[in-house]
Amino acid sequence: MTDLTCPDCRGTIWEIKRGPVTHYACGVGHTFSSKAMPAQHLAIEENTLYAAVVALREGALLLRRMADEPGGQKGEELRQEGQKRQAHGEAIRQILNDSPSVTLD
Repeated sequence: MTDLTCPDCRGTIWEIKRGPVTHYACGVGHTFSSKAMPAQHLAIEENTLYAAVVALREGALLLRRMADEPGGQKGEELRQEGQKRQAHGEAIRQILNDSPSVTLD
């Protein structure tokens, strides 16, 4: 067992050495070569970060809508929290845009 998780199902992954070749396998049955494993992990990292950007933007929009509701007593607090979430999403998006693509060939 390793301290890594399967990029497909997030389950525990085992490192299997057969001579000079290393493979990775999880309990569900997903298997990866030593070349495919890092490539798959990089793809998952990028997808996860983009999902975080979307979630933060949606959260910011929701908080702004709630802040604008009539009779809302926490309008300014919600507005500030929405701005913070929007800024966090933009920071992650900027990191993604600034990161060079990694080729594992």
